[in-house]
Parts: sequence; structure tokens; C-alpha cells
Amino acid sequence: MVVSSIRFQTLLQEMQLPSHFTFDGSQGGGFLVDDPGPGEQRHYQAMSGAGVDTSYALLHLWPGKQPERRILYLTGISTWATQGAAQFAVDSGKAADLQVRLDADPPEGPRGTKGPYFEVLLRIEGKNNQVRTASYVTHRYLPQNASPARQ
Repeated sequence: MVVSSIRFQTLLQEMQLPSHFTFDGSQGGGFLVDDPGPGEQRHYQAMSGAGVDTSYALLHLWPGKQPERRILYLTGISTWATQGAAQFAVDSGKAADLQVRLDADPPEGPRGTKGPYFEVLLRIEGKNNQVRTASYVTHRYLPQNASPARQ
């Protein structure tokens, strides 16, 4: 398991793991979606206003270097957004809702070929650098053969 701000991921970058969401560090940070589906935006930008901040985070589940191992990566644009991703991941209600969403996907759907590896984009709202809510935005499946680059 890796919990880290998106700005500090050099080890993961070296592993060349696939992702459908690209970090955009301009204007406070955001994520670009490589192929937005219906109702999705191309760019999810962090913003502040009226005392409430909106940020974004990702939850990735990739295959590990060894068979039967996996890499869980929780990351956000800011430290508090990363905390929001961790809170989402351990919340049994949110995990159950995510599982319902994954189960409802067809084998070959708009989010990719259904498989055990995926990534989830989360919207995190906070105030004074404290998480208020973490909610699901969208998800994508990752290739089942997406093993990390061997060093």
C-alpha cells in the first residue's frame, strides 16, 4: 500500500503503471480524464471558494510485481485530499457502494474491460485543510496484464 500526495510519486513513476487519469499540476492541481464518458468532465480542477475547498484524489489497485500480490495506491492533489482517499477506502459504506458500481458494469463496457484492477476518481471537499466529505466521481478498469516494470 502506498499513501502519498500525487506530487511525490517518483517510485511509482519508475514502475510505469497504467492510469486513465493524468495529474495536471497547473492552477492548484487537477486530473485529466483520457476518455471522458457521458456525464464526465475532461478536467477535474481543484478549487477554493466560500470557505469550502474542492479537491480530487485517486484510488488505484494494480497487480504487484509478484503473482498474487497487488499494489493499492491512495493519492490526492493535497495532503488533506490524500487523507480523504484513505477515509473513503476504509469506510465500509463507501466500499459497499463502490462494489455495487463495479458489479453493475458489463464485461466490455465504456469503463474498459472489466477485471480485478481499477482506479477510482474521488471528489474531496474540505474546510481548513480538513476533510468534510469524500465521494465517488467515476472509475476505469486497468488491463489485467498491467504488471509493474521490472527493475
